Amino acid sequence: MKKVFLYYHSLRYLKPIQIGYRVYYSFFKKHTLPRVNKRGNLEINFLKTTHAIPAYSTYTDKNTFCFLNKKKEFKGDIDWLYNEFGKLWTYNLNYFDFLHQKNLKKEEGLTLINQFIEKTPINNVGLEAYPISLRGINWILFLSKYEISTQSINTSLYQQYELLFKKLEYHLLGNHLLENAYSLLIASYYFKDSKFYAKAYKILKRELSRQLLGDGAHFELSPMYHQILLNKLLICIEIIQLNPWQNDDLQSFLQQKAVKMLDWLEAITFENGDIPLVNDSAKGIVPTTNQIREYAKNIQINSNKKIELNESGYRKIKKGNYEIVIDIGKIQANYIPGHTHSDLFSFVLYINKNPFIIDTGISTYSINKRREFERSTEAHNTVKIKGLNSFQTWSSFRVGKRVIPIIIKDNENEVVAEINYKKPKASHRRHFKFNDNSIIIEDTVSSKHKAVAHFHFAPTSISKLKKNSIIANEKKITFSTNKCIENKRFKYAEEYNILKASEKIEVSFDSILKTEITI
Repeated sequence: MKKVFLYYHSLRYLKPIQIGYRVYYSFFKKHTLPRVNKRGNLEINFLKTTHAIPAYSTYTDKNTFCFLNKKKEFKGDIDWLYNEFGKLWTYNLNYFDFLHQKNLKKEEGLTLINQFIEKTPINNVGLEAYPISLRGINWILFLSKYEISTQSINTSLYQQYELLFKKLEYHLLGNHLLENAYSLLIASYYFKDSKFYAKAYKILKRELSRQLLGDGAHFELSPMYHQILLNKLLICIEIIQLNPWQNDDLQSFLQQKAVKMLDWLEAITFENGDIPLVNDSAKGIVPTTNQIREYAKNIQINSNKKIELNESGYRKIKKGNYEIVIDIGKIQANYIPGHTHSDLFSFVLYINKNPFIIDTGISTYSINKRREFERSTEAHNTVKIKGLNSFQTWSSFRVGKRVIPIIIKDNENEVVAEINYKKPKASHRRHFKFNDNSIIIEDTVSSKHKAVAHFHFAPTSISKLKKNSIIANEKKITFSTNKCIENKRFKYAEEYNILKASEKIEVSFDSILKTEITI
C-alpha cells in the first residue's frame, strides 16, 4: 500500500496530455527513421552564426570521449549505445556537443557524423527525441560553419527531424519540450521547412509563456538548466537575426523572454560568477553566466535591470561582504518536478566572494543511494524532523507528497517562512535576520519528534569551542542548544562523478534553535 500511495502522490500532478502521450508512446516504441517525402535532393541553407559559445572539450583523442568526468576509448567502431557509465553518459555521447570544441578539426567532426549515420538503424538511444533535438542543432551549426552539404548527411538529418516531429516529448513537457521546439526552429531555417517552423512557433509561444515565472526563472528552478535553456534561446535569436526568412512576431517575443531569463540569471549569480548549486545543478556542463552575458550582449540582448527574486522562491541577500541565497519556494513545475530537491529553507552562503556554507550538489542521475541522498533534506542546510523530507523525493526523478511553504515576512532584512507536515503532525518555521556583520537563523519546531539542523561547509577546518560554538574558516558560529552538536565528514559534488570531502555540523534541538553566524 505504501508503494501505491507513493505512485498516487507522484502521478496525480500529471497533465492529461502527459498521460495520453505516455500511453500512446508505449505503443510507438520503434525508433525507425521515416522516409524522406521530398523529391530529388534536399535543399539546405547554411546558417550564419558568429557568437555561439564553444563547447567544453569532451573529445580528447581518436575515438576517445570524456563526459561527466568519465573517460572511454573505443577500440575500432564507436559504440553509440555504450552504457557502462549510465544513460546520461550515453546521451552525452549522442548529443555531439564536441563538434563545437575549439580543437576539433573539420575532418574529425565529419568522420564522427558519418560513423553515427552508419550505426543509426540500431541506435535506439540516439533516436530518442531529446538526443535528436540537441544533436540536430549541433550538426546544423557544424555543417553550416564548414559549408558541408552531402546528400547522405542531409537525408539522415532530415529523417531524424521527421522522427522528432512525430515523437515530441509531450509525455514529459517542461525543458524537454522546449529543447524539441528550439531544435525544430533551427531545422526549419536550415531546410526552409514551413511545417517545422509552424510547430516550433506554436510550442515556443505557449511553453515559454507557461514555463517562465514572473521573475524570469525557468519553472523547474535549476540554475544550471536555466543557463542551458537561455543559451539555446540566444542561439535561436541569433539565427533569426542573421538568416531572415519568416516575417512575424516570433523574434521580438523570443527577445523579450531572453531578457527576462537573463535578468533572473544575473540576480541569482554570485559576484564571482558562480551559480548556487541548488536542485540539479553542477559545474563544467554548460556555459557560465559570464559567457552567456557576453553572448547576449553581442546579439543586442541586454539585462534590463536588477530584479527582485520572487515567484521562483529564491531570495538573494547581499550585506557587507557576504551574499546568501535561500529557498523558501514551493515546487512550481508540479507535473515535471524531476530536478527538485527536498531543500526548503536551505541556504548557500558566500563570504568575500568565496563559498562558505554550500549545497552538497549532484554527482549522478542514476537510481542509487547517492542520488537519493543528494536530493534529501539532510543533504541541504536546513532542518530535518524525524527523518522527514520536505518533499517526498524518490527514484531518480520522482516526487510524491509535497508541502507548500507559507511566507510570513519577506524583505531585505528579514525572511520568515513556515511549513506544516500532516504525518507526523509537525511544523517548522525558519526566521532569517540579515545584518551587515552577522546572520541570525531561528528555527522553531512544534513537534515531539527529533529535529536536526544541518550545516555543510566548504573545505575548511572546524574546531569546536566550549559547548555551543564552533570556528569555521575563522568565522564564529554559535548555537543556542543544550543538546548535541556533532562534527561530521561529508562528501559533496561540484561536478558529476567527482566527490570531495569536507565537514558539516549537525545540531539536535528541541523546539527552538538560534544560530548566529558572525562574519
